[in-house]
Amino acid sequence: MRQKFIRGYFLFLQTRLHSSAPRSSETEEVVEALENENRSLKSQLEEAKRGVTRLSKERDELNRRLEDRDLEREALKRGKGDLEEQKRLLDRALEKMNKEVCEIVQVRGPLMMHGDIKSFTTISLGL
Repeated sequence: MRQKFIRGYFLFLQTRLHSSAPRSSETEEVVEALENENRSLKSQLEEAKRGVTRLSKERDELNRRLEDRDLEREALKRGKGDLEEQKRLLDRALEKMNKEVCEIVQVRGPLMMHGDIKSFTTISLGL
């Protein structure tokens, strides 16, 4: 807002100066002050543009890193789900094998010796 006002006022004074006869030193001082202010504002504008560019690059980098982290998080959730499913399957298999061993021990009873149970377990597990 201030810059537009100064620019407009500067153009107005410039037009008046060119249309009037000789320049007074006071008018020249005003023009010089306005030109200095204009240069200062242009410098500030360029600085602000550089700041915007830098912040835009930082924002883009942070967005990219956030996307990467989200992808990693999703991959970890999938991996966790897969591991939990594997654990459930292994628990079921182990439960089934334990049940089978108990049934065999009950059927064979005291006739089954400790070595027979060990060999049965080894064969059942495929070891």
